Amino acid sequence: MEAVAEKVAHTDFVFTMFYAPWDADSMHARLEFFKTATYLQHEVMFVAVNCWWQHGSCSQRNKFMSFPVFVLYPTWDKKTGLEYKGPCQADYFLSFLEKAMRPLTRLHTMPELLHFVGQQDSTVVGYFDFNTSPQPPGYASFTLAAMRVLATNSVQQVRFGVVTSQQLSEDMKMSSLRKIFLFRMLNQTLIWPSNQVFTSMTFARWVVHYSLQHVHWLVPSGVKSQKLFSLIDRKAALILFTPYRPLDEVQELFTILREIVLEVKDCHQSRQVADALAAMEAERKAAGMRLRRLQQACSNKQNFEAPKATNDKPNCCKSILVGEAASKARNSTCDVCEHSLTYRGYRGNTRKCQCLVNAHQLGDALRTGVSLNTCSCLQVTPFYDGDCTISLCCRNCTGSSESATAFNKSPHSGDAELLRARLRRQCKRLRLGGHLRREEASCEYSSFAPEAEKLRGLQCRTNRTLQFIVIDKLRYSRMAAMLGVNFSASESAAVVVDVQVGV
Repeated sequence: MEAVAEKVAHTDFVFTMFYAPWDADSMHARLEFFKTATYLQHEVMFVAVNCWWQHGSCSQRNKFMSFPVFVLYPTWDKKTGLEYKGPCQADYFLSFLEKAMRPLTRLHTMPELLHFVGQQDSTVVGYFDFNTSPQPPGYASFTLAAMRVLATNSVQQVRFGVVTSQQLSEDMKMSSLRKIFLFRMLNQTLIWPSNQVFTSMTFARWVVHYSLQHVHWLVPSGVKSQKLFSLIDRKAALILFTPYRPLDEVQELFTILREIVLEVKDCHQSRQVADALAAMEAERKAAGMRLRRLQQACSNKQNFEAPKATNDKPNCCKSILVGEAASKARNSTCDVCEHSLTYRGYRGNTRKCQCLVNAHQLGDALRTGVSLNTCSCLQVTPFYDGDCTISLCCRNCTGSSESATAFNKSPHSGDAELLRARLRRQCKRLRLGGHLRREEASCEYSSFAPEAEKLRGLQCRTNRTLQFIVIDKLRYSRMAAMLGVNFSASESAAVVVDVQVGV
């Protein structure tokens, strides 16, 4: 344990498996643990500790009731750590660790804030003044609280956002210290009580206690539990059995069910709900399109041998003045250009100029990487879908022929290996999540359009309430069979359970 403690002290993230060598579950988890480690080896340190030896320091310090036990030690919690309680599968491990390493979402504008709040039933938003040094008061506790809440439910997390714009904080009346909002869809927004002591533990408990979910993702622990009974004890429940894939951007049928539930519970035809439904539908379709395009690229082996950029000419360009240089030199300008990249069997972005939504912001962010005293170019790929790159070419020159030649040089030299490595990593992630050979029938919310008017506000026109629960059919098919649900491997199914009437 001393060696583990030393590694924990000098590493940002340490994911530890405490195991017993004779335990069957530990033997199974070993392979899944190793798969995750091979993917995140450069970002997270993975440590396995034999905690069964009775004379060892691990067994003397910890009294585990079963094995294996997984604990994440992040930067801000090196002593107790965060226990992971999800399934022992590589894709679940990876999803949990990726969320834990990036627990906060930065929010710059009001549209970003509204979109963020609309994507989840419960979201936490706070503002911190990053002009203070070395870091804003309470920011570390806020970040650790986000990780603690994630550890309580890594499948259906309550997302945390940080407002980074002072203007946005003033518009939201969040400029005072520790004024943190808990937004709850179709319910009252709560504000963290300013008279309470703000620690990561107390704040995380407050968020877990007051957050709500209109559709519950249920992940049984595998041992005797009251989770399901607590949801169906006094109310009828619709239980949807559908695949849960932790590495998917969007869980399609879950999202569609949530859209329907929000329609049912929207008694006042709220504009906020309408905007959220439109954003959810757009994001669901876009995520599905990105997944299909990447599946096509990963299934073509030639992409790993020689990926190529088929379009050297930019789709479009915008000229901008960069930062302080604009006031110092009349000719200090930058051209931001989009270049589409197309792999074999991978249709890239067919829409033009999608990467140039905020060219001025991009130019300010990159100005330190381009010399404004000479003509120079810098190429970056700021987006994860991998179908376009941005070239930023800046000049502070007199327009000579030599300068013009340097300014118009192609920015694509040296990209092949970078693109190949990135595509290889994306495909490895797909294989880890079981995506490459997946073929499932899709379902569209638009197919329910004829019934939408009947569903809207239905909860307010009846004295019966209905819980909505989603369970992973891939892991809990036996539970579905016990409830009388029969489906094939490519199907999802739903059942209504009412304990009060014995159905």
